[in-house]
Amino acid sequence: MAAAREVFAARGFDGATLKLIADRANTTVPLIVYHFKSKLDLWHAAVEDVMRTMDRTRYAILERADLPAADRFMRLVEIVVGRHASMPEMHRVVVMEAYSESSRLTWLLDNFVRRIHVTFVQLIREGQGDRSIRDFDPEMLRYMILGVAALPSFAAEYRMLTGREPRDPQEIERAIAFIAKAALTDAAFRRWMNRRK
Repeated sequence: MAAAREVFAARGFDGATLKLIADRANTTVPLIVYHFKSKLDLWHAAVEDVMRTMDRTRYAILERADLPAADRFMRLVEIVVGRHASMPEMHRVVVMEAYSESSRLTWLLDNFVRRIHVTFVQLIREGQGDRSIRDFDPEMLRYMILGVAALPSFAAEYRMLTGREPRDPQEIERAIAFIAKAALTDAAFRRWMNRRK
């Protein structure tokens, strides 16, 4: 799956070939076709492999109604930033599909992205209701978070301009703290920082 994600991330669906994926995975095209039948089936499997884990995480956070909205929101932020750092190619796969409307983008939205989006927006609105999250447009805030979380997808540029490695643990923590400072109200940010000590 990792080889497929890497090739789809680098080339997009249309530019990826089963031969490139087989070479990257040190296997053969017939073996891939035996397991996945088509490039589209392999693409679906590669995406599902990662997105199902994110879905399970999302449900676990939503079930924690005993926690304040800001805490659940920040837990989701930590997971999203960490996931992007550990698998930057997944963000690139999604971005490649987001350039234009297609059946693959519709599949991504219907099966995964929309639920994650709704979860973020729900937590943001809940936090705005209890005054722990700043009064920004929830959808725009979610995309701001994705922009910061996606820094590992631009690792070479980021490293060359800042001198920092976006996948280093300290840089991941900086990204999470940046989002917290931008999104949380001052009082909620102080509470979050105190809990992290």
